[in-house]
Amino acid sequence: MRDTLRTRPGRALAVTAAGVILPLLLGRCTPAEQEELTKLAGDLADGGTLSASFEMHFERFDQGTRSLEALTPPPTERVGTTLLAAAGKLLVMGGLDPRGNYASAVELYDPATKTWTRGAAWPKPRSAWLRSVGDRLVCAIGGFNGANLLRGTPQVECYDVAADSWSIRAPIPDDRDGVWPAVVGDKVYLLGGVHNTTEDLFRPLDSAAVYDSKTDTWTSLAKLPAPRGGSAVHALGGKLYVVGGYSTDWTSSAKDEERQMLVYDPVGDSWSLAPQMPSPRWLFGSATLRGELAVFLGIAAGPLLERYAPATSAWSAAPEPQLKLDPGVYTSIVHDDALYLLVLADKVSATQVSASGKLWRFDMTTNTWSIVGERSPDSRDADFMGASLDHELYFVGAFTKLTVTPSSPTRPDDSDAGSGDGG
Repeated sequence: MRDTLRTRPGRALAVTAAGVILPLLLGRCTPAEQEELTKLAGDLADGGTLSASFEMHFERFDQGTRSLEALTPPPTERVGTTLLAAAGKLLVMGGLDPRGNYASAVELYDPATKTWTRGAAWPKPRSAWLRSVGDRLVCAIGGFNGANLLRGTPQVECYDVAADSWSIRAPIPDDRDGVWPAVVGDKVYLLGGVHNTTEDLFRPLDSAAVYDSKTDTWTSLAKLPAPRGGSAVHALGGKLYVVGGYSTDWTSSAKDEERQMLVYDPVGDSWSLAPQMPSPRWLFGSATLRGELAVFLGIAAGPLLERYAPATSAWSAAPEPQLKLDPGVYTSIVHDDALYLLVLADKVSATQVSASGKLWRFDMTTNTWSIVGERSPDSRDADFMGASLDHELYFVGAFTKLTVTPSSPTRPDDSDAGSGDGG
């Protein structure tokens, strides 16, 4: 699943009970969009059929020309997909097809030949957490595959890129509906998370487990010092850091005991505490760069980016960029000790949303922001993901188009044609 960075008000994609993708309008769209959607709604009310199509895009950032080069897009139309790098290839997996079904297609891009090939289909597609594990595996961990988006599944499957085959793996051993899998080598760590019941939504957990992809086994670990849900988890310097989130009620303000970052040591199967990020954040982005942990964007009142240095156990705020980063939606890539943010939507008003097309870069070495590239500005809603492979940056995504096929003209009901008092 993708990170959500600085959520914007506006259109989001959702799947209705009928399995149709629809735009949810939250009070902002262009006058042209309003007119179009009003017509769509009228046609649907008259019995029309709604269909969706996705205009797929695939781009490579050329660091020499500072531009985004359009490449041949992946063949399968889908939205909400994941882009990963594994075994020297880029993989496009998951997402929803134009009919609102989970996409099973696995498509691989070879940078050497600049071609796409179709891999073995995902046997149980869903909205899982997809992670590269070891040298050649991509594992689908948990997630949701039904109408109930609050109850997760314990299913785990792994795709072997070199062998082009899927294998069903040992399921997650306990009830976790929301997790942030952290990968260290051939192992996947689940530290905390949330569990949903009808009485208690998003209940934070204190349990921990690790999955060994070599032996296909799960092992319980020492419990967290306190329950923690909605957190990011990252491996850094041989330890795992649980940052952000909540310990009691996800709707309440953070308490003093929640202002600590939880640190797990796999060698001793033990926990310790470290200072929490100075600015409370929700739906934030996070990454490890140059031996430090960086948290950025999200719903926060603090600086754009804060960094944590394990050597000093201290946080520091990065300088703000000279040019303003507007609120909106961004997708991120970590590459060569730098964080890249591609704008998906950053110009929002009461009547319009658009993307400036800027590609921002935060350099951990110099502690500075800069604009390193720019694509053509766009006023369409976009869903893109990025990945780094062989010192190159790639982005894949889709623009959505909705159409309605009007119903056939209504014919008079034969039973009404001759109604009357005749005998």
